[in-house]
Amino acid sequence: MVDEVDRERLSFRERMRRIFSGERLQLPGNDIGTLLVYRTFEQLSYAVILSSIQPIEISNNVASP
Repeated sequence: MVDEVDRERLSFRERMRRIFSGERLQLPGNDIGTLLVYRTFEQLSYAVILSSIQPIEISNNVASP
């Protein structure tokens, strides 16, 4: 990533090299719904989906707000 101040000092070639370097930025996913966890075990939890704006799939990540 290149900040705006540093960008002014770099040549076009150097800016492109930094943008397309191997470093990638992991962005958080979009919020697609709300669920309520009501029972937890060591490797399993039960939850109910309270609302969603998109279809929920098995591969979706769950995160605490």
